[in-house]
Amino acid sequence: MTAYSRHVRQIESSRFRINAAESADVLLSKWFSDEDEIPFPAEGCCGEDKEYSWATQRIRSERLGDREVDIVQLTIKRTSNQGEHVLQLELATKSNRNQVQR
Repeated sequence: MTAYSRHVRQIESSRFRINAAESADVLLSKWFSDEDEIPFPAEGCCGEDKEYSWATQRIRSERLGDREVDIVQLTIKRTSNQGEHVLQLELATKSNRNQVQR
């Protein structure tokens, strides 16, 4: 019974990670297809799915070739379960010191 319970929890955890990855994909597709920049610092709900929320923050700047880029962390969290972090990505975007929240 213990092994079965552990298996069920692993399947549920996998589903949450898959859903979070799909939510991140939708967000990134929107941000890049509209030629919008990644909003940071910012947060919001993942589309109409209120189970997940997202947040971005700039974690550092660095040079990538001859360009200055900001490294932005995208975090997808479950709104239930005390805001458990399900997925985190680090993204490079052109540096914009005057980025405003959207």
